[in-house]
Amino acid sequence: MFILELALRSWTHTEENKRRTLQKNDIATAISRTDVFGFLVDIIHKDDLKEEGLGVTKLTMPTVVDSPQYYYLQQQQGVIPWAQGNLQ
Repeated sequence: MFILELALRSWTHTEENKRRTLQKNDIATAISRTDVFGFLVDIIHKDDLKEEGLGVTKLTMPTVVDSPQYYYLQQQQGVIPWAQGNLQ
């Protein structure tokens, strides 16, 4: 769940910049914009937080972030051969 949330928020930043490739600075921006990931702020570099072309860090800019859409995969329930007895 942790990785999924971080990836979705990073991808949102990628799409905001009209790119199709997730970059390191997208992950850094997702970390800086989300309070839940505050414990990771110490391990990201300030260079990764710079806005492309502006030189202003995301930490100093107010942001409004919509909640990302959640995609839950339905758990597949299949028959386990050994659970039904002796299948041949």
